[in-house]
Parts: sequence; structure tokens; C-alpha cells
Amino acid sequence: MAFRASKLLYQASGASSGVSSSLSAQPFSAAHKSYVQGLYRRYLKNELDWVIRRDIWRDRAIEIRAEFERARHIRNPRELASVLEKAEKDLLSRAHPDPYKRKWGGIFVDQGSWCQC
Repeated sequence: MAFRASKLLYQASGASSGVSSSLSAQPFSAAHKSYVQGLYRRYLKNELDWVIRRDIWRDRAIEIRAEFERARHIRNPRELASVLEKAEKDLLSRAHPDPYKRKWGGIFVDQGSWCQC
């Protein structure tokens, strides 16, 4: 059933009828997508700095995802810029003063490979 629905959406988008692909192109670039993904990851990592227990952190991660999903429909570039700017300010204001640094192979990730601390 899901396959049929996706096939109908594919046909409705005009992809199979020879319509120019520029009509169904995404309004934002790959750089925008990468930026939003990075912002989302930074939000999740910041929450993990505040809450170490994964079972508690998972609830907060679901709330963060819901916030991002609420802003997903925005297509106006000015409105989107203001939402992203507000998100950056919020992330900066909630930044942990002593973030957790993951150890990897006996060294901290933020340090160079020459330092075997």
C-alpha cells in the first residue's frame, strides 16, 4: 500500500510525465540542508552535555526533533533566517560551561594526535 502511495506521489510531482525537473526542485540548497543538520546535531550534543543518562536525554531529543519539524514548512527565506538566528542564539544561551569531551583511543578528540594525555 505504501509503495502505491509513493508511486502516486511520484506521478503527481510530474517526474514521470516529462515535466521539467526545475518545477519540482527543492527551494533550498544542499548547503542549507547541511547547515540545518549541523544545527540539529549541535542541539543534541548540547543536551547530552547537560544530561548524561540516555533514557532522560532521549525525551529531550524527541522534543528537539519536534521543534525542528514545526519549522520544516517555512519557505520564506526571511522568516527562515529569523528562525535560524533565534535557534543559534538559543543554542548559545544554553551552551554547557564545561562540555563533555569524548575520549577516543586514549586521547581527547579536541586535541591533536601528538598529545597523548
